[in-house]
Amino acid sequence: MKRVLLSDDDAQLVSLCQRKFEADGFAVEVRTDAGRAVEALKVTPYDLVVLELAMPQGGGLSVLIALRTQGVSKDTPVLVYTRSEEEYLRQAAQAAGVSRILSKQSCSPAELLAHARALLGLPPSVEASGGAGEKGRDEFVRNARLALTVLRNRLQNITRQSGDLGALGEELAAATESAHALVSGAAAAGFSVLAQLTGLLESLLRELRDQPRKVNPSNLRSLAVALDVLGGLLKPEGGWLLQFSQTPLALIVDDDTISRRTMRAALQKAGVRSICVPDAESALHILEDNEFDLILSDVMMPGMDGFAFCEKLRQLPKGKQVPVVFITSLSGFEARMRLALSGGTDLVGKPFSMPELGLRALCCVVKNLTSPPTPKVGAAPAPVPV
Repeated sequence: MKRVLLSDDDAQLVSLCQRKFEADGFAVEVRTDAGRAVEALKVTPYDLVVLELAMPQGGGLSVLIALRTQGVSKDTPVLVYTRSEEEYLRQAAQAAGVSRILSKQSCSPAELLAHARALLGLPPSVEASGGAGEKGRDEFVRNARLALTVLRNRLQNITRQSGDLGALGEELAAATESAHALVSGAAAAGFSVLAQLTGLLESLLRELRDQPRKVNPSNLRSLAVALDVLGGLLKPEGGWLLQFSQTPLALIVDDDTISRRTMRAALQKAGVRSICVPDAESALHILEDNEFDLILSDVMMPGMDGFAFCEKLRQLPKGKQVPVVFITSLSGFEARMRLALSGGTDLVGKPFSMPELGLRALCCVVKNLTSPPTPKVGAAPAPVPV
């Protein structure tokens, strides 16, 4: 019997993974923090170690480093199964000798088991390909709807407590826990798009929890938009089954090199590919022959500004329905009016955080995929019959 050490502080997901592995014939030991995991490695030889990078007492990275420096277990296969999207952590894990890195947002416990069997040289099991049962999925959807109601109430409280940092921090901490439970449940059920969205929601809430002074109208709106999109996916029509047929592709239009790099990094964390151009004219040229799932555009650019670019975009056959999000420091009624008149979809305020932009971008992609086509304000009018 193969022995597995599972080190993770996510009680719900740990329980699901433990049951999945034990049903497949593995002996599983669980440690909920890095310190206990390191102690276990000193006394027990394991055939496989599964780690969460973001854990108390040093995180999974400290466990991996300790394991690779101990003679008895330095060659043990290690799977990182993490909610963290921090690139520096993933790079450090690669440098420390991790075998594979899997994201909880896109990898279910059944898929984790399949990776584990492959690393150990075992043939695929029927259990590994089965995923969550229909009953388990239905239960998740019911619980997710309740959790979404709780999150909406939390968001209302966060909005009301914006002047009291102590109360604000408590509400943000509670909201982060609720979002984390959604991530675990969606990943376990195999709902990859839901898991991606809730993972980004948790990342933004976690950032605001740690720095409540950063709460502002833009990120509060981003949270509200995310909850609305999640609510749409959890309707009885079955939107939670949504899967991307291919990785979404975005076009980034900004004359500032640093801004383009930042936006591209934010989209990458959201699971969205991107192409960058420095001006509106280049973007229009690309859009003549290529389709995108999303466009992020600066407003104040040399030559053609973002609003004028969007007006011209809406006249192109491939540009009538694609969501256009403006990244701008403009706000207020005038900005909203110009957004509507140009045919734009939404505004994200500068300065933005990477979790916020990634969340808003993925929300736009999902909403566009799940909504029927609608005429855009500012689009070229249909010809009048003569």
